This record gives sequence, structure tokens and C-alpha cells, in this order.
Amino acid sequence: AQRLEESGADVGCVTCVFSDGRGARQVAVYNSHIPNIFCFASKVLLHSLPERARNILWYEYKKKVANELNPLWTGCSGALFLMKSHIFEETGGFDPDFFMYCEDTELFRRRFSGRYKVLYFEDLSIEHVQGTSDIYGLMPYQNQVSYLLYLRKCGLAYLLTWLSLITPKYLTLALIGRLGYGTHKKESSGFFQSWTYLPLIIRKGGDFGGLPRPLKIDEIPD
Repeated sequence: AQRLEESGADVGCVTCVFSDGRGARQVAVYNSHIPNIFCFASKVLLHSLPERARNILWYEYKKKVANELNPLWTGCSGALFLMKSHIFEETGGFDPDFFMYCEDTELFRRRFSGRYKVLYFEDLSIEHVQGTSDIYGLMPYQNQVSYLLYLRKCGLAYLLTWLSLITPKYLTLALIGRLGYGTHKKESSGFFQSWTYLPLIIRKGGDFGGLPRPLKIDEIPD
């Protein structure tokens, strides 16, 4: 908190190194704004490739991020950060439409980046154990729904581009799962189940706080 107060006016928040329970380092910061629609489409196509191909193509990028010493970034993971209170209020804070997942991505990429920076401390670290809050085993499903909502916030064109380009991937995964192969049956099932919420997302999800309540999948108890 003291380092945040002593930082310059262009620094809006601070974060540090994340590692999982086994000591492996996680990506905590990024330099990324919302890309134009053509750049976004190319990233969706990359995402639709098999995991092994994606890992090869993204290896140098991930290696660069893991070894990056630049202290200033445009965004960070919501697992842990400290933001100046007046900047949090100025940017609007977290959009109340999000129940869980993507609320940090939406805040940093749409309303924080381009105005302020994230100061990243390499000499501080926390242990971030992923998945421990998912007591119902519904994280992939909720994540799919929240990501659709995030894309709607970016613009209807982003949501429709994602759906049109990524659907063939999940159709393929569903077919492979039906044949008894692969391990992504739950992921593909969550993708198509998330379409249940598309009418609400398209009609009312574009504005900040436009939904009557946070978008939570029905399977998660109140």
C-alpha cells in the first residue's frame, strides 16, 4: 500500500508475482487493450487450434512474459491487486453484471488501460491456488457465461465473431466426446449450455450494470 501511494500519478494499481501451490509461476500482468475486430478474429482462430499447436505458437510469447522485467503494465489478474481508491471510483470499479470471472478483464481492458498503468513488483510474491473456490465443479460453465458477457460489453460484433469462429471447435470436441475419446466433454458441454443466457446477454448485457442482477448460472445455489 505504501509503494502504491508513493508511485506516480500514471500508476493506478500495484500487483506482484503469482505462483501456484507447486511453485510454478503464473502470468499475473499483461499489456493488452481490446484489439480491433480483425485482430480479435485471428486470436479466436488461434484459440480454436488443438492445444499442442497453440502451445508451440505461443511458447515464445509465454516465455517472454515469464521473464519480463518491465515494471509497468496495462492490466493484471484480479487474484490480487491494490488500486488507488479514487481511480477505482473514477473507472467505475467492477461491473455488477459479473457474478464471477472476467470482471477484472473487463475493468482493466475497457476502462483502465490507456489511462493508467499497473506497477508490477518482482520482489514480492503470493501463492495463488486456482480452483479451490469451485466447490460445485461448475467453474468452466460459469466462466463460459461470464466470457460471453465480457464480449458483449466489448461490442456485439466481438460476441458474434467469437460464436461464429469458435463453435466448430466445440462441435468437434462434442463429437469426439460422444465417440468416447478426448477429455474436453465437460468444456464443450458448458459452451453450448452457456447459450441459454445469450438472449439476456445480447439484450441487456452491453451497458454497465445493465442486468437486473449479477449473471450467475442457475446450477450455483444462491
